[in-house]
Amino acid sequence: MGEMTVKGYAERKVECDTVKYTLGFNAEGLTISDAVKKVNAELEHFLEIMEKNSITADRFEIVDNKSAEKYGHNEEKMPYYSKRIVSITMPLIAKNVNSMMQYISDYKLNVVSDEEYFYSKIKELHEELLKEAVADSRKKAELIASFTGQKIKGIKSVFTEYSEFEDQYPQDSEIKVFKLCESRPSLAGKLSNPTIVETEDVSIVWLIED
Repeated sequence: MGEMTVKGYAERKVECDTVKYTLGFNAEGLTISDAVKKVNAELEHFLEIMEKNSITADRFEIVDNKSAEKYGHNEEKMPYYSKRIVSITMPLIAKNVNSMMQYISDYKLNVVSDEEYFYSKIKELHEELLKEAVADSRKKAELIASFTGQKIKGIKSVFTEYSEFEDQYPQDSEIKVFKLCESRPSLAGKLSNPTIVETEDVSIVWLIED
């Protein structure tokens, strides 16, 4: 009985369906209490806007809070600063993204915004890709074996770098209800969601019947 090592590969391009916003509010002051007062007012103003547009304050998570002296503060007119950072995860809809940017512009919000995009069913996707990679290896092995009139009998060993994935921000019923009110219609609200390419590969040693 012979052996044959054949690599299998699978690839899938998927559209991201979830976005995580990280929003940073910063303020300066003559004193720490002055800076904290200003940054709290900025955050409160933002949360009030969100509440008016269907997103309640309890849906945001605290990421970081900090108040301190600036480096080299003796030369600063405003020697102290304070920052508050919050985040929220919601379905990735172009209108949501556009509305968030419009709110920042229209309400003149002093906020640093960052977005991360995810595919919520990443674990399920990679399990499917692993199966496809194994099937790809078998198909190739059977084709090669057929050239010499041989047949695949079974697997001797499998080598893969597959590791367990956890679904990222699964689209549960709570997340699905998040939908910002559209500030005003625009072409940017029709943009397509970003995509990612995920892959899996295996190297299988197949047993061959003579």
